Amino acid sequence: MQPAERRPLVVHKFGGRRFEDHDLDIAVLPELVAYRTLIVDCAKALWRRDHPDRERLPANYEESIVLSFSRIEQGSVAVPIERKVFAGEQTRLWREHDEVDEAVSLIADAVEAASADRPLPRKFPKEALGAFESYGRTLRADEWFEQLPTGRAIPARYTVATRERLTAWATQRYEDSIDVVGAVMMARVMPPRFAVRVSEDSPPVEAPFEPSAEAAILEALNHYRSAKVRVRGCGSFTSAGQLVRIARVDDVQVLAGGELEFDRSAPPIWAVIGAIMSDVSDEQLATIPQSGEIDRVVYGGSDKAP
Repeated sequence: MQPAERRPLVVHKFGGRRFEDHDLDIAVLPELVAYRTLIVDCAKALWRRDHPDRERLPANYEESIVLSFSRIEQGSVAVPIERKVFAGEQTRLWREHDEVDEAVSLIADAVEAASADRPLPRKFPKEALGAFESYGRTLRADEWFEQLPTGRAIPARYTVATRERLTAWATQRYEDSIDVVGAVMMARVMPPRFAVRVSEDSPPVEAPFEPSAEAAILEALNHYRSAKVRVRGCGSFTSAGQLVRIARVDDVQVLAGGELEFDRSAPPIWAVIGAIMSDVSDEQLATIPQSGEIDRVVYGGSDKAP
């Protein structure tokens, strides 16, 4: 079996009368699975936030997040959760603080905020709130969980009331800036509103518009099969991150043929290649042929120079 590197991530404690004898009731084990799901969902949202130029997560991203525990400590029931990586994977990257560590910390921040009746921390990805629904289902009125991320001195306490507040936040909508491209499916001038479909698997989203944008919107509507509009402004989202309403439009631009104009803010190709290569392990890089071997690898030529 391959050797593994372990790194302390968080101590998850079960508190209350049921755990006073240092016993971990088998019935609560699903809570550790739910906690792991919460960490993974939060980490994925953070990765997407930090890599806006990437359409997909790295291959096997979720499977690469291996969390485990090998003992239970005193103090009711304290479970030290470690992050585990096997030799041959991206060990160097795992030694660094990344979005998984940030997810554990932000989850504790969200728990503290909900327990103290404070607003949800701005950095917490709202699309991950839904995972709190499955976390804490076995909690009784006199019980609690505590999360102590590595490096912290004071744990965050999670109770039945904390869970209720967090799950209530999960059903609430939030607003954020938008920059979307879609087809105009409807427009009216009294009151001035239009509807844009931003994806094939979602309904059109309505938005107001100013008189100065009327010509562009009507043009896009007349050519809805071939023309797209780019809309910038502010939108309303579900807790899962789905755009349901455009509250304010700052700019509307018609894109003939649905093509985006050149984006000067887009990362250069060398930066994109660098981001891709960062996901490649040292072992995989070692298998790439050097420039002098290209002819032999591609065309089957001799190893010897002519």
